[in-house]
Amino acid sequence: MEEIAAATGISDRIERVELKLKEFLLLNELQTDCLLQTGMRYMYDNQGMLLIRSLAEKLSYSERNIRRTFQKELGVSPKELLDIIRFQSLLRELYYSTQSSFIDIAAKYGYYDQSHFIKSFKRYYGMSPNRVFNRNSGIK
Repeated sequence: MEEIAAATGISDRIERVELKLKEFLLLNELQTDCLLQTGMRYMYDNQGMLLIRSLAEKLSYSERNIRRTFQKELGVSPKELLDIIRFQSLLRELYYSTQSSFIDIAAKYGYYDQSHFIKSFKRYYGMSPNRVFNRNSGIK
């Protein structure tokens, strides 16, 4: 503020205000980028098995701020992104696992209820698990 008050003339004052605003916006952008990148890293590291509350604690941001940032920057809520990452992790493990059964893998990713799993599967895959696994008999 002292820099602005020390300006000589209106054009100098406007220039200094604009410079301060640009600095503020750049700082805000960097914080948003850091929040998204770090948040997504935690999400992927935990294979989508993370509560928003835990994410907020790890990032030292409020849950509300995290929700608002993800919605604004990515167009999805952090909960939705966590569900997508969790589903991707489940699919990856189903594809690459040779030891675990389908039921064990589904339970590992929090799908304890068959109807919940089927609904989620249809939502993210576009088909029922029965149709997919009957076509792809290589997947358990």
